[in-house]
Amino acid sequence: MRYYIVLFCCTLLIACQQSTVAPVSESDKTKPQRTVKTGAAVQLKHRITSAVALSEPVAVELDVSSTAPPADVQVQIKLGDNLSLLSDQTEWQLTLDANNRTATLPLSVSLQSGDEGYINVFVTVTAAAGDRTRSFVVPIRMPEAERAAAEKSKQTEPGTIEMPAEETVY
Repeated sequence: MRYYIVLFCCTLLIACQQSTVAPVSESDKTKPQRTVKTGAAVQLKHRITSAVALSEPVAVELDVSSTAPPADVQVQIKLGDNLSLLSDQTEWQLTLDANNRTATLPLSVSLQSGDEGYINVFVTVTAAAGDRTRSFVVPIRMPEAERAAAEKSKQTEPGTIEMPAEETVY
């Protein structure tokens, strides 16, 4: 048995010494491909048409426009953790064509905590080429003056005392 192992190892060493590596020609090299993730051919613009304050209604208008009409468009929204929906609608079915390239969607939300929140907007376009989806994020932020006032009222709230602390673990 030992004889066969030695014979196999010698054969393998001889085979490795005789093999050569062919040089790679320029035509054999492949260039890295750049790929772009294709999404829906839509654009989204938003307008906040009322003041942003904590626990107050905020009117938001979403302008959805298709760059390649005609298209059937489905718009769906999901709110971040610190926003609540005051409108009754979270989904819209639209048809955008050459005469109607843009649709305005009214929305009313309320900032429940913190000084900013986000509306996630998912737009799916159904066209002859197939379904494409694109997502957008709409920020809802309190102005600096409102942020400072909210922070000041938080500090002067009765019963709450903030103190520096240091923890020591033994």
